[in-house]
Amino acid sequence: MYSKFLLLLAALVAATLWFGCDIERMADPHSPNGVGSVQVVSELPNEALRFFTDDTVGFTVTVIVLDNHGQPFPYLQVDISLSDPYLGVIEYFDLLQDTTNSVGRINCYFRTFAHSGEQVITATAGGRTDSMPITMIEVPRPLSGFTLASDRPHDRLTLLRTAN
Repeated sequence: MYSKFLLLLAALVAATLWFGCDIERMADPHSPNGVGSVQVVSELPNEALRFFTDDTVGFTVTVIVLDNHGQPFPYLQVDISLSDPYLGVIEYFDLLQDTTNSVGRINCYFRTFAHSGEQVITATAGGRTDSMPITMIEVPRPLSGFTLASDRPHDRLTLLRTAN
């Protein structure tokens, strides 16, 4: 039984050596196939985030890391930072958190703390950096639940009733 285990282990080691192993490239961003680019992309149009007073809102952010040949760079830790942590937080979707998945991506969510201001999301890996600026703008809630009436077309409108 012990000899079968050793034979199986030897075959596994031989197969790994024969077919090669890409773990070294995945772990070392300074390898010959090093990091070629880092991109921060989002679903946010015009990089402006509008929100109502006291609301917590956010949007999906994807960090894409490619090697020098334009191929996805899997399982690489990426430094993702915010210029002002008072304005929001990054929440990760995947268990890998700040490490790229098998297709060289990190999927996360930026959530604002309902404060207006300027925020920059920055991602850095293997000496490459990309940033995405965001302008967060608080807007007043729209008025609702009231009725306006006038007995003459050019008269001032008078508030008759408000809803609670």
